[in-house]
Formats: sequence, C-alpha cells, structure tokens
Amino acid sequence: MEMTGHILTHLLCLVCLCSAHPQPAARIPSSLHAAGSLGGRVVLTCNLPMMLASPSSTADSTTHRPLPDEPVRIQWLKLDKQEEKLVLVAQGGVMKVGLEFMGRVSVPGHLLSLKDASLTIMRLRVSDAALYLCKVTHGLEETQSIVSLSVSGT
Repeated sequence: MEMTGHILTHLLCLVCLCSAHPQPAARIPSSLHAAGSLGGRVVLTCNLPMMLASPSSTADSTTHRPLPDEPVRIQWLKLDKQEEKLVLVAQGGVMKVGLEFMGRVSVPGHLLSLKDASLTIMRLRVSDAALYLCKVTHGLEETQSIVSLSVSGT
C-alpha cells in the first residue's frame, strides 16, 4: 500500500505541475498517451531499460549488474481511483492476469530479444480508460512508466 501512496503522490505532483504551468514543457509527452476504440485493440508502450539491451555477464563487488539469465519481471497495474488493480504479471514464462483482463491482454513472449514490455489490450471496454503503470524488474534494477489510456466509442 506504501507504493500506491508513492505513485499517487507523484501523479498528484504531475497534475499540479500541469495545471500550474500549462506551457508545453509541463505537459505529459504524447508518447505516454494511448487511445483506442470500444471493442478494438490498443498497445500501451513500455520499453525495457537499457540494461537489458546489453546485460553484463558478471556482477562486480560494488554494484549488482543483472546477469543475462536473471529473469525479467513485467508488472502492469491499472491505477483506478485510489487503488491499483493487477492487469498482468509475467516472469520466466509464467503469466498471471487480473480477472478484469482475463483473455484480453498480452505482452511480447521473448522479452530479452524484443526489449519491449508493451501491453496489448484487446476487446476494449469503456472501463479500461485509466492510467496504467508498467514496472520492469531485472535483477535489482527497476524501471517504471505510466501510460494514460482513453477509450472512445459507444
């Protein structure tokens, strides 16, 4: 629950910055927005961190560098009001999907070769419109990004 408060604090700061400084520099980059049509399909972009593009083959004594065979963990969460809802967690070929998204979501199968943890949502629903958090963990390294999804149609 502590992570939820931390994420919500960052989102609140972002909203405050956007309303206090409406100039383009304070806006969320368009790459963090995704739009889809009701019943359609959309891809929420989440690129893997650079460390996965060129993993080190050894770990040194002062810093942990992920080994090539360390599993990559992808977690997608839907930030809905004041709670996080599990969309998908994938690691080592095992995937767990939240009930609301069962049979409607996927991520690339070969993460290390694709360097991409993007989430595909199919058969979009109006209720899918929200902020989504992507967390990619490899060893002790973690990268996060947030994507805003809007769904149009009737």
